[in-house]
Amino acid sequence: MSPRFRTLVSVSALALGLLAGPAHADALTSLFDLTPAKVKAWRAAPQGALYWNQIDRVELSQRGGPPDNAPNQQPAEIGEAELAAALAKLQYRSARGEVLPLFSAEEIKRVQMALAAALGVANGTQDVLFVSTGPKKERGYTRTLTAAGRAFYADGALNVLVGEAGRDVMHEVRTEQGSQLTVNFNHGSRAEAEKTVALVAAPQAGVTLVRSDWLRVPLAAQAKPAATSAAPAAGAAAAVAQPAGASPAIKAQEERFELLKRLHDKGLISDAEYEKKREELLKSI
Repeated sequence: MSPRFRTLVSVSALALGLLAGPAHADALTSLFDLTPAKVKAWRAAPQGALYWNQIDRVELSQRGGPPDNAPNQQPAEIGEAELAAALAKLQYRSARGEVLPLFSAEEIKRVQMALAAALGVANGTQDVLFVSTGPKKERGYTRTLTAAGRAFYADGALNVLVGEAGRDVMHEVRTEQGSQLTVNFNHGSRAEAEKTVALVAAPQAGVTLVRSDWLRVPLAAQAKPAATSAAPAAGAAAAVAQPAGASPAIKAQEERFELLKRLHDKGLISDAEYEKKREELLKSI
């Protein structure tokens, strides 16, 4: 399957948000947004893409690549908190030479939910394609930029392969205002590196560069393949459940996120309270 996919964007609808004034920074998100109920419904029947606006989404796709590659370790149940921490470590070098985050804090709020759901239902021959748009600050100016690529869980780590980063899709939308725009996104390929992408390794944070367009981030206790029909040996199961590297601090942080989610699921706190508290916990990581 080609790594390029096409999206027909209603430019007039996006322009309404973009021209609304100073509050347009999250205009794309405000059109649809992503809720736990929407994620749950898609995970129950993951056909097509899970959108949170007219551009940004995740979807399952056959991974391609050499046939002798080992399958991905999927489905994989990965906690949103740990996934958010991993996504926050990903960086790329812009065309101007500045190192920028691949995902902004605003993007991570939604990408962590969507990606956790997708990895939890993907099989060993599938990658999770993603498109995400958010504010990036470069040389004192904030621009709304888009990244596209594919993610998968293998070798005990989250693998993120990027086909394009720092694309100003909003500029394309503005120039095509009043019409419809077909947007082609490049999700990258296992077969060869995308030459226009320069990701940045962060060894001190455990982020390694597999290729110029491919980063790998080890995931700890929560990052484990979901149960399959074949039961693992008891010793192996214990090793997965309690990895030697799991620290008390990580476990305590996971427990805080799990408690917050349970309170929200039971309706004991509102959506606004849930999002506010989760943001506070993410900043404390």
